[in-house]
Amino acid sequence: MLPSNVINIKGIILHKITISDAEFIRFQSFLKSSSDISLAENKKYLIINRLKPVLHTTGLDSLCDIISLVEATPTGDLASKVIDAMTTNCNPPIPNRC
Repeated sequence: MLPSNVINIKGIILHKITISDAEFIRFQSFLKSSSDISLAENKKYLIINRLKPVLHTTGLDSLCDIISLVEATPTGDLASKVIDAMTTNCNPPIPNRC
């Protein structure tokens, strides 16, 4: 049996990306303190969609991993990538096609 965050579609294993209310609040705080951007409470989908490519390129397993790392090192490379992803208005599925 697969974990609840894993989906098997015709033999292709996909990881479902989710963000809990507590993680959302932590991310809101990080984003506000790092870039002065305030996210409304109905923007969970935006975080998930914008940070999917960051998860893919870093090899991290979850948004919780990203949040924990950027909280620990708010001026690091990952934090910069996260802020860029959240502030860029284009997140194409194919890299470098905006």
